[in-house]
Amino acid sequence: MRLDWADQPVTVDALSTAAQRPVRHGLAGVANGRAAITDPAVAKAVGAADDPEYHLRVVAEVLDATRHPIDGLAAQRAAALQAGVHFRTGADAS
Repeated sequence: MRLDWADQPVTVDALSTAAQRPVRHGLAGVANGRAAITDPAVAKAVGAADDPEYHLRVVAEVLDATRHPIDGLAAQRAAALQAGVHFRTGADAS
């Protein structure tokens, strides 16, 4: 998928603190010394804010705070599936 960086509503200096964490989380990419949000929904929401860089930092904080617990849950589910546990879903889950 080709990303058209010029159409992203929020771009920041790639070396800035506001850009480094979203890039690390895969939420932004770097081109021509600028970091641009790559997720269209997040880009639209952050771009509509009065202070986009502040909101970008908030998104990065949420990602930092939830990354390890979510990774842990995913690892536990993967381990259970590898062990042969079958998860009930939908109407069968109750």
